[in-house]
Amino acid sequence: MTAIVVNVNDHGYCKVRYDAKTLDSFVHNLQRIADPVTRAQIWRQLWLLVMDRKMSSLQYLDFVLKQIPYERVDQIIQVALMNLSSLVAYYIPTQFVAEKKKAMFETLLNLLASDHIEQTTKIPIVDNLFGFLSDINHLQLAQQWLDTGIIFADPSTKTKLFELGKSHKYSILKKIFEEPSLSLDLKHQLLEKTLGDDKSDLAQNARETCLALIPTAESKASLWASITDVNSTDSNYKRGAKMSGFYSYKQLDLVRPYFEKFYEALPLIYEKQAFKVVENFFHYLLPRMEIKDEHIVKLISLKIDTPDNNTNFANMLSEGIELVLRSKNVRDFAAASL
Repeated sequence: MTAIVVNVNDHGYCKVRYDAKTLDSFVHNLQRIADPVTRAQIWRQLWLLVMDRKMSSLQYLDFVLKQIPYERVDQIIQVALMNLSSLVAYYIPTQFVAEKKKAMFETLLNLLASDHIEQTTKIPIVDNLFGFLSDINHLQLAQQWLDTGIIFADPSTKTKLFELGKSHKYSILKKIFEEPSLSLDLKHQLLEKTLGDDKSDLAQNARETCLALIPTAESKASLWASITDVNSTDSNYKRGAKMSGFYSYKQLDLVRPYFEKFYEALPLIYEKQAFKVVENFFHYLLPRMEIKDEHIVKLISLKIDTPDNNTNFANMLSEGIELVLRSKNVRDFAAASL
């Protein structure tokens, strides 16, 4: 491996740039660097390069897929996992989402089965695993996990890798409800079997999110009417559970019309609702799956039209402008790098 590591031991406060050959060396050979401080530093630097459009988000994901199986330091693994969900959700071109979710799920499942992984590290691996549960074969495997209450890689032996908690089971249910090819009857059977008589807030919110993920136009229309009803008596938790199930890459054709509706509904909700409701609506449903220039213009126009004394709303819009610009620019850079 030929690479020049900048700012060794991380004493300096600076932004780092690497040439293409060095980046390629890190993608394929970072595990050959023995010092964990240096490796951790490079993991962090590469993520910042993605945000600055000096490294493609797809190349970074390739780096994660190749390097995380070699990593032995729990803290490096945990920090790397923190960035993965947002990377796939907001920063890679839409057409690659399904493919990369499948690859990441398989990588994390194999990592979970590795002998060198400590129990404390298995927890964040499992917590992140379900964010990449998408492929139909993986969903069928996860249904078996629901039945047995444990995660296993090999259905023939069912060797236990991890015991499922309630939140893990609910995460699987949500992914099953999201899948268009599975029948609604099966989904409801699994929902009732898994939730049973559990009336806890966690269980009730899981139910609301599962129902929100039902992939029909009628369901989305009804849900949107409920979410945007300024006279709604739903708690913020219930509204959040509904909104968290509204968007899905698997349902892009169904939810795409609501990207425009979001910008129409936002000022009305701001006018009629408490700011906490507005804030939740904004952060759950700001469209970032597909971003058009006119969406950015709408946000900027709302910001311009906001009176100077409405500081909270103006700051929220500024944050949204920054988020959608970053998502669009990072995605576009990745697409142009192909």
